[in-house]
Formats: sequence, structure tokens, C-alpha cells
Amino acid sequence: MIPYFVFATLMIATGTTLRGDRNFIDLIIGVDHLWFLPVLFFCFVVCGGLIHTRRIWVWSVVALGIVLGSWVLYLNEIEIFAANDLWRFLPCFLLGYVCQIFRDSPFLVKLRSNWGLVLLFVLYLLIFFGGYKYIGELSLPIRMIGYMMAVLFFWGLTHRLFKAGKVYMTEILRRIEKCSYGIFVFHHWFINSILHISWILAFADNHRILYPLICFPLTLGVSYGVTSLLLRTRVGRFLLG
Repeated sequence: MIPYFVFATLMIATGTTLRGDRNFIDLIIGVDHLWFLPVLFFCFVVCGGLIHTRRIWVWSVVALGIVLGSWVLYLNEIEIFAANDLWRFLPCFLLGYVCQIFRDSPFLVKLRSNWGLVLLFVLYLLIFFGGYKYIGELSLPIRMIGYMMAVLFFWGLTHRLFKAGKVYMTEILRRIEKCSYGIFVFHHWFINSILHISWILAFADNHRILYPLICFPLTLGVSYGVTSLLLRTRVGRFLLG
């Protein structure tokens, strides 16, 4: 939660939020993309407790209670540190933790095989693209199944890449993983900041295909560089490490 308050306060103080008219009261609701940091905090707390206790059923009940409570907040449009969005992310987060803990089980070994990954990817496409075309707006249970298919697919794919024996690929993934938190914080922030420059905003409005192709890799590279530099400092490691 400390990184959220630090970076969200900086965004508000410097006027570099997307809307540009945020105030410090918005810290309670969630500032721009940083609303996801409190969600991550709550997910780590619940999943950490689930791993480090022998009474898994207790934490399972707690997790279910949090999801239902978040759903109630969502239905009543009550926004407090993005707790109203936990119902969408906590189940997927728990799924990722469970997969990593039981990664050597026969079922998960088969699931991350070539055919298993293809099956997960096809199911994901059928649920979302096929669902929207033939069913219309997807219902919540169908969307949650789609989210979980995506989690399983990317978990299996990442696991395969790490186990592929390609030293260069493993090193690239480890570097990105090490800086991923900071990239999340800075990437969107930098994109918002440069859009406050009038000529860049005009260019983005007139070149809606070209601008993202230029902006995305440039801001991603800058975000990675800034994160790498900050991680060499004690304060940076505390906030982003």
C-alpha cells in the first residue's frame, strides 16, 4: 500500500494523471491505473496466508468471504481502495498460486504440454470471441471461466519458457520479471504525462495507428530503464523491489 500512496500522490501533485483534475480524496477511490496496486496488496495478503497456514480451509472460507464482500461493494458502486474489484482478480490470483504450488502434479504437467496450451488458448478464444458473437454480452460466470483459461495459458507458457533451456530467454524473462512492478507503475504514467503536451496529443489524435506503435516501445523502454536505476537505490528497492 505504501508504493500506491507514494506514486499516486506524486501523480496528483504533478498533475500528470489522465484527467489532470484528480485531488487527494481520489486516493481512497483509486488513481488512474494505480488502483490495481491495492488489489495486488489484498491478493498477496490472502494468498500468502493460504500458503503459510496448515488450515487451508480457513483461508478458503476467508477468500470466499472477501470475494462475496467485494461483489456486494461492486453492486452498490462503493469504491474503497479498489476493494470492489477484488471479486474479479482474487480467484485468478488464487488459481495462479495453486498452479505454482502443485505444478508437478500429473494434471498440470499435461496441461502445460503443447496440446494442453493449444487447448487452453482455443477455449479462451471460443469463450470470448465466440461468446460475444453468438451470445452477446457475456455473463459473469462465463467471463470468469475465460479469465481463468487465460491465467492457466500464460502460467503454462511462462513455465515452458523458463524450462526450455534457452539461457538468453530465461535471462530476459528474469530481467522483465524483476522490473515488472516498476514498469506497471511508470509505463502508463509516462504515457499520461506526454499526452499533456499539446503537439503530442494532436499527433496522437491524427495518427491513431502510428502513435501507439511509436509510443508503446519508447515508453516501455524508458519505464524499464527508470525502474532498473531506481532498483539500485535503497528507496527504489523498498518501493519497487
